[in-house]
Amino acid sequence: MERECPETCEKITRDVLLQMLKRENELRLSKEALEEIEMESREYDGNDNENESNKNKKEHENEKVHIPMSIMKWQERVVREFGYESNDEVNYALQTLRSARRLYPNDMEIKDATYYLKYNRINRGTLGVGDEWKDVTLMTCNAQAKKLSDIIREQDSFNFVFVYILEAHASDEWPIRTKPNLCIKQHASLKDRCSLAIRLIDEFHFQIPVFVDTMDNCFQTTYAAWPLRAFLLHHSTIQFILQPKWPEEEKELEFIFSFFFGMLFLFILK
Repeated sequence: MERECPETCEKITRDVLLQMLKRENELRLSKEALEEIEMESREYDGNDNENESNKNKKEHENEKVHIPMSIMKWQERVVREFGYESNDEVNYALQTLRSARRLYPNDMEIKDATYYLKYNRINRGTLGVGDEWKDVTLMTCNAQAKKLSDIIREQDSFNFVFVYILEAHASDEWPIRTKPNLCIKQHASLKDRCSLAIRLIDEFHFQIPVFVDTMDNCFQTTYAAWPLRAFLLHHSTIQFILQPKWPEEEKELEFIFSFFFGMLFLFILK
């Protein structure tokens, strides 16, 4: 349910909302904001003693959208800069700001105003448990094409396969890190993508087969890049899909997968 505009302020028009989004984008891409977001993400220590930033993640009234405290701070700064001052005014403006894409679903200017709307590729996809898995073409790290069906046929009774897809948080699109080793630009070519996959294997001493998505992102489009996504394939069907809810279930896994932002996982059981 949308929050009513308080009588003490002007209703936010589409044009004003666009300017607010552009200002938020400017602030969130600043070095100060990125460092705060990174620091907040490091505060999670993997145990049951949650820090205050985790405790204070909020939900929208009818949407399970959890916003880190650092981002909430920058959003509040934006709405106050636009003249919304009382608690009612600030809450109204914040809800409108956070609902921009829902309010204007077909407005490309609104979508492109902020990197987190423009480059948000999160998608649950259409495949479900019990569905037949779909065959797609993948690439080896040496840029050789290979069908998923051939990869599965070659596996033993149980195996893991990692597929490196496009970067979820590329430094030139949706950055969330400031450390050089985690600031990766979006892949411009298959050679670029394969080189980064090899780097990942070398740096993390991978012993598990790693394949690379094609540059038309066929695997990512088919299997969908929902966070921490993994599929268990058995015979011709999908037996299980990992898609944790935020934040409770994700806390059990985020430390394990914290470095694999651009990965989809396949667990193959024959």
